[in-house]
Amino acid sequence: MEMFSESAVSLDDPARAGVVRHFRDNMEDVIRTGTRHGAHVLVMPAVVNLLDCGPMASVARDPSWIQKASELWKNQEWDSLRISAEKQLDRTPQSADAAYFLGLAESGLGHSDLALEAFTRACDWDLLPFRATTPLRRSLLSLDGLGSGVEVSDPFHRMLELTGEAVPGARTFFEHVHLTPLGNYGLAVHTAEKLLQPIQTILGGSGPSGSIPGFEHCRDMLGLTPFDMRSMASTMTSRVSEPPLNERPGSRENRDHLLQLAASITRDEINRSDSLYQFALAQRSTDWMIRQRFAIYLDETGRYSDALESIEIALDQVPHSPVLYFQRGVVLEKLNRHADAVASFRQALKLRPSFAEAHLQIAWIDWRDGHRARAIQGFQKSRQIDPNNESAQLALMIAWKESGEAGKYVEGLRSMLKDFPRSPMVQKELAHALANPDHRAKFQDILESIADEDMRDTGLLISRARQYRSQNRFDESLELLLRALAIDPESTPAHYQIGLNQIQREEYAQAIPHFLSVIAREPEFWSAHFNLGVALAKMNQIDAACASLAVVPEGDANYEKAQEYLRRLEPYRKVPRC
Repeated sequence: MEMFSESAVSLDDPARAGVVRHFRDNMEDVIRTGTRHGAHVLVMPAVVNLLDCGPMASVARDPSWIQKASELWKNQEWDSLRISAEKQLDRTPQSADAAYFLGLAESGLGHSDLALEAFTRACDWDLLPFRATTPLRRSLLSLDGLGSGVEVSDPFHRMLELTGEAVPGARTFFEHVHLTPLGNYGLAVHTAEKLLQPIQTILGGSGPSGSIPGFEHCRDMLGLTPFDMRSMASTMTSRVSEPPLNERPGSRENRDHLLQLAASITRDEINRSDSLYQFALAQRSTDWMIRQRFAIYLDETGRYSDALESIEIALDQVPHSPVLYFQRGVVLEKLNRHADAVASFRQALKLRPSFAEAHLQIAWIDWRDGHRARAIQGFQKSRQIDPNNESAQLALMIAWKESGEAGKYVEGLRSMLKDFPRSPMVQKELAHALANPDHRAKFQDILESIADEDMRDTGLLISRARQYRSQNRFDESLELLLRALAIDPESTPAHYQIGLNQIQREEYAQAIPHFLSVIAREPEFWSAHFNLGVALAKMNQIDAACASLAVVPEGDANYEKAQEYLRRLEPYRKVPRC
């Protein structure tokens, strides 16, 4: 999408009508092929996010007006927003931005039909038409009269009924088109309902019967776990932070929703994923994709032997999968079974010779085993197959660093930061470089040039957030820290910095859980004990505050301050100091 972000298509461009015409012609060919062979063909136009996806490009985009409209939206000043959007449409007819904010206003006022009309216009007038437009949808709906054996059905209303939305939005979609699990369920139910009758007709009435299972049942049978949900939310957070998705009105709210979703999934919920996968596999033992996802979970939680067992069972079911052999090789490498790992990567390459990541993994094993020249050839082979493979370029850069070729390393990192400024891996390497006094000055200018929205590495996010907190820019600081937690929910530094942020805002109750989270992972993080004590004291929980302050050991930087707090709190304790 980023590649096309500068390729806006004007509303009067004849290519728009041509796309619709060719699309319909192609669909007719597909349908005739099916009916000619006796198939029942079900045609459904795509449903897209209208409510929570602003246009990616608009006629005469006016950033200052968008900012004012956004403020009215956030403050729920619906009448003022509607008036402003209508005036903007008078000034700039066919403004996708104005139509979108008009839709938000009508939605806020409870006018669902008017909101849908405005949102649909915003989608149709989007100059980057990544979503299905009304002409494309109509081209499919008009196929209803193509002949017997063809059914055209719009899933729009049934999906909304099942997701509980008046207009397709965040409950149905992650961003512009990718369905949430609930959105997928809505589409699946509509499809199943439309297919049941022809299937029963074909089978003489002996086809599937009974009611369609509910969402929770499907979720459990497919093994949709909190681990999967956090992975999806994190992946989508990265996606909506890239152009052109990050240039939509409301894009920050879309991203914040995903960040909150990822951050809201607790460690206890993640731990429940194990039993949920086990339950799903007990019901569907031959579903190799559940086993593959279970293996990813086991791998990420450090249970490598169990992960390998799960992959082996999946491979018995689909021995032709290069991805499973690759995944097997990754786990074998973590088990220090290096020769077996190489054999598994080579099997993946046998099935898919262009598997750049498999070449890369073999090269890393060669590097570790001291075969430096062969490893560099492997890194270069991986990059040659996939020039956009940043992992291979990063590997080459690290090889230069460890080989003592500082010039090539610095040049390579600067080049990668220019080509992949938002890459988490490249940013992590930048964080390491900045930690080296010899390299810090060489990259400081690049660090300053990275915008907040482009940061992906937790270290860089926390560093920038700390800087904002020192400037009393608490909202911006908290936003970056929540993004760091979405990337790494167990990040002790992120939790600690959020706690400090909340203390400075005098939001002591909100700070306490974050300090407790830090202490649970690092019991000797004395600064967390000290600040927890301060927060508890401010909440008038004196005994608990004293208990936290008292553990700060002599010699710690906070010891004297902790002792001073204890002296001042002593008269207010219910339980006297021993």
